[in-house]
Amino acid sequence: MVYEYKDFVYIHDYGKARLYKANHLLFKGNAWSGILMFLSHTDNAPEVRKMFKAQLEQREKPKEKKLKAKNEINEMPPKVEKPKPTPTKKKKSIWE
Repeated sequence: MVYEYKDFVYIHDYGKARLYKANHLLFKGNAWSGILMFLSHTDNAPEVRKMFKAQLEQREKPKEKKLKAKNEINEMPPKVEKPKPTPTKKKKSIWE
């Protein structure tokens, strides 16, 4: 699938991606990383965000769940640590 925006061309091909600007290769690799690079080079253009709306929504959902889980962990009361037993001295053997 080919996506075009101004002088950028993003080619998505079976999980691999290539990003070109003015016929110069900027990126070749993972598709998700390519989408992020495309967004960053186009200054998060609304047109480009619209092209990848479904992918962005899918990726943002797990992030929200992780943030909620982190907040719940932070809100839990701190665990009280038991004091460590003091080490006892061993008796010296006659061979030491």
